[in-house]
Amino acid sequence: MMLTKPRQVALGALIIALGLVAASWAGGAYGYSFPRVVSLIVLTLAVVLLAVEILAPGQAEEGAISIPWGSIIPALAIFFLLLLALRILGFYVTTLVGFVVISSVYMPGLSSSRKILLNIVIGTGFLAVLFGVFTALLKVQFPKGLLL
Repeated sequence: MMLTKPRQVALGALIIALGLVAASWAGGAYGYSFPRVVSLIVLTLAVVLLAVEILAPGQAEEGAISIPWGSIIPALAIFFLLLLALRILGFYVTTLVGFVVISSVYMPGLSSSRKILLNIVIGTGFLAVLFGVFTALLKVQFPKGLLL
């Protein structure tokens, strides 16, 4: 079996998925059902990806396009910085700041003050939905910080 680039990606996804499953099942039993379900879904998708690549090799390369890393790297850098700030600021403040910064970077048009105000309003609504679904409905605990 030749290890082509799509197969390398599929194997990498499978390794990452197995790591997620191991990490989610390593903790205690209470409160870990949501991450466990998500990790099993990711594992299933990784297995399907590998199976498709083995059963129909080369099909992914036909429609492949190059990844525009120049437009993706700023978002990855922002996500990394937000992960570092998560314990200090807390989940809700970090999510709002992240949403405002990322949407301000990637939203064309509007003047900067209007853009930031619009992003704060939309981000606050987004946080209200997140709070309602995860904290109130599903009872998922988010990381706490100095601000929330």
